[in-house]
Amino acid sequence: MSYEIIKNIKIKDGKVFLTSSANNIYPHTFDEWECSSLTKILQEKGEDELDIEVLGEYEKGCFQRGNNKYTRALAVLRHMPEYQKYDWRCPWDKDEETNQRRASESFKELLNKAMRTYLPKERYILTSQCGSNVFYMKITRHCAKYRQDKKDATVYRYVDDANDTKQRFIGGSDWNVLKVA
Repeated sequence: MSYEIIKNIKIKDGKVFLTSSANNIYPHTFDEWECSSLTKILQEKGEDELDIEVLGEYEKGCFQRGNNKYTRALAVLRHMPEYQKYDWRCPWDKDEETNQRRASESFKELLNKAMRTYLPKERYILTSQCGSNVFYMKITRHCAKYRQDKKDATVYRYVDDANDTKQRFIGGSDWNVLKVA
């Protein structure tokens, strides 16, 4: 299934412009274009509804990447306990029920709440001690690397994400989650 790789979303002169590229066309050529469906939402319903719609597209996976208020809200949303009943990734045996809940007004309210909620201020990294050396984990798109400089470590906003990474890449042995200032 294809999706849009988003570099930028901006509102200019009452219109919504995306700088994006389709993920399945190579090489990726990022073009700025007016998204008429989002412009229509902005003009008819306002910026709050536009935010909910764009966040919904990120949540469905139609929009991906970028570093903006929507990707931050998506990170918050995925860690909200009430999101579990709307999460289309699970449970598989209740697809129809999940789809009905996702079409409800309460799901839009949850998306709106995620847009207004800030990421937690706490930050976590993964560390390991080997003799007198301390190592820090750096996660890239392709692998996990061990670094001796703390500033090179991958920083997590949620302790659950750090623990998930620890289990996925290294099975959790000899690595600890450290809260940093």
